[in-house]
Amino acid sequence: MKEKKIGFFSVTCLAIGTIVGAGVFGTIPAAAGIVGTGIEWAYFIAFISILICYIPQMVTISVLPAPFTFYMHTTRLVHPTAGYMLVIFGFNYVFILSALAGVFAEYASVYIPVDHRILGVGALLFFAFITSLGVQANAIAQNIMVVSLFSALFLYVFVGMPEIRQEFLSFGDIIKPENLTIVTLGSAVALLSASLQGGVSIAFYPEKIKNPGKTIPRAFVWATAICCFVFMLVSAVTIGVLPMEQVSSLLDVAKIVFSPGMYHFFILAGAIFSVLTSLNGIFIAGGNVGSATAEDKVMPMWFGRLNKHEVPKNTVWLLAGVSSVFVAFGFPIGTLLTAYSLLNLFCLLLLFIPALKVHKLYPNSFRAASFKIPPQVTAILSLLGVGICIWQLVSTLITLDMKMIVTIVIWYAIWYAFYFGRRRWLKNQGFDLDRQMRLPYPEWVEREKELSKIAEKKKECETK
Repeated sequence: MKEKKIGFFSVTCLAIGTIVGAGVFGTIPAAAGIVGTGIEWAYFIAFISILICYIPQMVTISVLPAPFTFYMHTTRLVHPTAGYMLVIFGFNYVFILSALAGVFAEYASVYIPVDHRILGVGALLFFAFITSLGVQANAIAQNIMVVSLFSALFLYVFVGMPEIRQEFLSFGDIIKPENLTIVTLGSAVALLSASLQGGVSIAFYPEKIKNPGKTIPRAFVWATAICCFVFMLVSAVTIGVLPMEQVSSLLDVAKIVFSPGMYHFFILAGAIFSVLTSLNGIFIAGGNVGSATAEDKVMPMWFGRLNKHEVPKNTVWLLAGVSSVFVAFGFPIGTLLTAYSLLNLFCLLLLFIPALKVHKLYPNSFRAASFKIPPQVTAILSLLGVGICIWQLVSTLITLDMKMIVTIVIWYAIWYAFYFGRRRWLKNQGFDLDRQMRLPYPEWVEREKELSKIAEKKKECETK
């Protein structure tokens, strides 16, 4: 059964839901503790830095859409061994899935008197089931939750704005924050950027989206901009109602500004749905890792086996199962998120390379793309993006102890040992894995040929 593709609104909701996640409920108080009233500037700079880092990738996506897009771009346009880093990134979703499930359990345990580990595992299994029903069903659930979530956040802003006190926050404090330095601003920007960049996950399943070359870049930019604007409003209320030293989460402020009924609505439709929307979006993206990598034989075919809704069900349930183990054993949420964010930065550094090459390798597709910028601009943005990534990467590594660094190195070493071992095994079977991973995606080649013929005919007509 061929599944109906989703449009711009549903894709934007999926991106928004993945961005909001639990980040807005945890990162705002943490960032405010670093930069105080400078958090509004930090959010704005974080938004600009995300655009700088990801706009080049959006151009590549528009020119060359494909399943598990970033993996296809890196293996085909950079090198198979580098592209395998994106495979690890796809399966690294177990870290963020288990972290989000743990956060959900903490909120839900207020209302459901069950062990938080059971609640976390239940949330993972439920959204694995929703994902297995297909992206259309997943998008419907996401649309409902995003509307409810934003209703809760706007209620927080609408009710909280009149409660802002001049001694805690004024317009002058926002324009010219006190005690703001390059170091503190940089730390806050790195923290807030991590909570704003989740919308890029929609690039993992372009084959399920209507007109992906146009829809994905538009949805990514709009979702990121909308979330940034809402987060800035939420930040103003969060730092303006109470002294910052009294705010550890948005719930501390919600208790002050809301009636009991509104407070519980905020927890249910806001805090809990924010986590569930991220679980929802990440399961879709993570599931598509299986189909793309199994088709290349990087992973066994078992990972790419589709159900009647064209969902790689085994990969989805594997992600849910491994994440459930992390939740059941109580792995620290901070450790899980750090492991995820580090690889994200390494992968992003690799993704600037395809963006710099695509206009030369597929010139006709580049000219016909729905979203493109001049190659010179891409080069400038890529250079700036590399600097931003290295800055955040070094900042993150400095905060880790040696035990954590060794653990992460071992984790990636195991994955690469599997890759080199499988490559050798397949070679003994007469199959060249590197050659397969280098083969251009057939749709790219066909489209480039068609556009080349059209360009030649147009040139002939102009000559005549």
